[in-house]
Amino acid sequence: MSKTFQKLSVIKKTSNFREAVKVVSVPLVAPGDDQVLIKNIYAGVNATDVNITASRYDPNAELPFDVGLEGLGVIEAVGKNVTTHKVGQNVMTFGVNPPRAYSEYLYVKPEEVIPIPSLKPEFLGLLIAGLTATIGLDELGRIQKGDK
Repeated sequence: MSKTFQKLSVIKKTSNFREAVKVVSVPLVAPGDDQVLIKNIYAGVNATDVNITASRYDPNAELPFDVGLEGLGVIEAVGKNVTTHKVGQNVMTFGVNPPRAYSEYLYVKPEEVIPIPSLKPEFLGLLIAGLTATIGLDELGRIQKGDK
């Protein structure tokens, strides 16, 4: 493992993403006892990222903060209490709170990890596609209360 890694950090609250973020280096350390360390291979680009940098979801967010909703990578290490995942496993994360997928490495809780069969970036689009379709159908009134 290298000693540092890079991530995007929001340094200014604005919807201009280029102005909002800065690449920063942070220490790469072992995960906590109840954490999974993921080497991020792909990060999904989402329109919500601009709302996050503009602090629309959390107006009281203190700078700096991280950004990025969807990540896909390989488990690099697991904490000593983690029994549900293993090193080398292909995984995704989505909507981790706080969002932080624009990073070379992610420290997440085991329950925030979604196992996947391979490292195909197409899996990132599947995370949000079902939600988007459901919202669209709901807005059109085709989904009624109790429907599945």
